[in-house]
Amino acid sequence: MNKQTVVKEYSFPLGGIVFVILFVLKLLGEIDMSWFWVLTSWIWVPVLVLLSAMALIFVFGAVMVLIAAIFSR
Repeated sequence: MNKQTVVKEYSFPLGGIVFVILFVLKLLGEIDMSWFWVLTSWIWVPVLVLLSAMALIFVFGAVMVLIAAIFSR
């Protein structure tokens, strides 16, 4: 019989961490942010991370095209 090892990884999403921090700060009265933005932070953080990654990929690609164009002359 073969024994298999199962490895489980647990992670807490970045949006959830930001949500918890903002929620606690809002309850303590430390921030004047609207409850709307506090409660939607778990949506917007992953969207911003995705858009930032896409922007970095675009910039890297544009730099590579410029370098290729410069060296092909």
